Amino acid sequence: MQSGFTILLRGKMKLVEIIKKEALILIAFVALTLIVFVLYHPGANGPYMLDDYVNIKNNTSLKMEEFNISSLLDATFSMRSGILYRPVAMLSFTLNYYFTGNIDGYPIKLINIFIHILTAWGVFLLTLLLLRRMEKTGSGVDQHDGEQRWTGPVALFIAALWLLHPLHVSTVLYTVQRMTELSAMFSFYAAIAYVKGRNDLLKGEQGGLWWVLGAVGIGSILATLSKENGALLPLLLLVIEGIFYRFKFHPDIHKSSKRWIYGAIIFPSVGLLIYLIGLVIVMPEGLYSRDFTLIQRLITESRVIFFYLRLIFLPDIRAMGLNHDDFGISTGLLSPPATILSLIGIAILLAVALYGVRKNRFPVLSFSILWFLAGHLLESTVVQLELVYEHRNYLPAYGPLFAAGYYINHYLFSANRILRGIKYVVPLLILILLAIPLKERIGHWSMPSKFFFNELKNHPKSARNFVELANGHVLAQQYPRAFAAYQTAARLNPNETGLLLAGLEILVHKMNKVPQEEIIDMIESSLRNNKITSYTVKKLITFAGDCLHRDEGNNPVADRTMVERFLVAAIANRYPWPNDSKLGETYFMLAELRFRQSRLEDAAAALEKTVSLIPMKYDARIGLLRIYLTLNKITEAEEQIKQLEDAALDPSRQMVIAGLRQDLTNLKTVEIHRR
Repeated sequence: MQSGFTILLRGKMKLVEIIKKEALILIAFVALTLIVFVLYHPGANGPYMLDDYVNIKNNTSLKMEEFNISSLLDATFSMRSGILYRPVAMLSFTLNYYFTGNIDGYPIKLINIFIHILTAWGVFLLTLLLLRRMEKTGSGVDQHDGEQRWTGPVALFIAALWLLHPLHVSTVLYTVQRMTELSAMFSFYAAIAYVKGRNDLLKGEQGGLWWVLGAVGIGSILATLSKENGALLPLLLLVIEGIFYRFKFHPDIHKSSKRWIYGAIIFPSVGLLIYLIGLVIVMPEGLYSRDFTLIQRLITESRVIFFYLRLIFLPDIRAMGLNHDDFGISTGLLSPPATILSLIGIAILLAVALYGVRKNRFPVLSFSILWFLAGHLLESTVVQLELVYEHRNYLPAYGPLFAAGYYINHYLFSANRILRGIKYVVPLLILILLAIPLKERIGHWSMPSKFFFNELKNHPKSARNFVELANGHVLAQQYPRAFAAYQTAARLNPNETGLLLAGLEILVHKMNKVPQEEIIDMIESSLRNNKITSYTVKKLITFAGDCLHRDEGNNPVADRTMVERFLVAAIANRYPWPNDSKLGETYFMLAELRFRQSRLEDAAAALEKTVSLIPMKYDARIGLLRIYLTLNKITEAEEQIKQLEDAALDPSRQMVIAGLRQDLTNLKTVEIHRR
């Protein structure tokens, strides 16, 4: 009797100790999140940058006057940031602006910081569940340091590594990357729901199926509608399944439930791979719109992957930055030599991970590799994106940090020679060493002057950094400095004609100087021979429009002959354009130029090209109708009238067309009398 009571008492004491330890871990993580908020808070005062302007700052649809369904829908689908419009993220920006008074970037960045902290709780809970799953399978270390549980402190350490990592500053404080944050947040919490459901199914609880299907279905929808790489969620869950659960179920679970789970994670993953392969098939080299080919992108990304790993394991903030357009393109397996080494390295990592899955060995290493590589499958392979961005690691970095945190603690707790105090001091020192560069980097992002100075210091060969510098000089009305900055950017990236046009815009329309013929010839040649990018089209249309709005007779810099040379050269470019819409807008600008020169036949030809490329460009059709009426082309005018009558036009355009229809009737009457 005494013995049984003693055993029961010891069991209760052990349970109390476990509860105390779990409570201490939760308190420690709460304290950590508060520290992180304090560290990040100054960064909320930082500047808008790059895509922030078009998606947020200058997007008037986001700043609702009234809270209603119509305004919400207009704001949510106001920008096509991705193929799905990313409505969840855009809705969050809209609500952010509405409830904080539509003032500035501070409240938006502040919410980004809260999302980062909320996501970190998801990282912590997922890590805790995965480590405890390893305990039960015997693939991890069960007990350490006497009677104390090991998984809680390790989960805390791994989540802290992720939360404090300075690499994530360029996600949290780059305002528009809330899209990345939300996609990652939904993915982590969906993974938690998936693990919860799978644990229930292992216990024979049929209800676990709904947790799994909800995780895949609802999680994928929310993650993908925040940013398209949320479509990777089923593949990431497949990694968790293959390593930690190995498709094992309780004997009482129905076979149909197993099939549902197989289908939920395997079919979307296979579909994603088919999609990427399809991109390779339908996107031959000649249609690749970047200044690198598809093959060059793929082999360059092998080096980028190891660059990311370097930043994760050795977080040197001097190598970090918003812009990495100075990252050299691999033009061959040996150009540079690191290319072939990187390709071999990825092959080895993948082989090791798949071997571990097959043999059910070293699950932590396999998980870290496969999670990281799967997380980069969309943005670091064949999709036509820029080569390097740090925010692409926000979700994938969890894999390497999971392994780092696990193995550091595994070694410390399994090494009997290490003193108990040191076992806790070493992880704490590592976190402090992360917090120091984190604080420094947040300081750089907290003020525009600090930010741009630091970006130029760390990446002096980045053309985009000099563009940002030029934009700053324009705001300060220091136009000669802005022109010089654009010239430097153009030298760093000679394939981007838009940089030359941006400099010319400053020279002509800000400094009122007539450009040298050498500059004009250089731009014309570049427009004819280099790939036309979206940035080039934007600058070309802007420059041409500014010239057209000036009085050519009284202003010698408004040289429309120069503008026509540029437009014709761009249209004659030997590479495919980014899309028909941009080419159509260029033809429309050329038509406007020729119309003002009274070259009606040439203007009509340009407008005909416009409407063939952009059938819904009604202003082009109206302009074409006016020219046909002027040229007495009745049949052609009737065709345009018919096209416009079938369209849903606003009242002002309908009035214009009614007048033109009357002009057409009068013209017909005159023709009849002539006969």
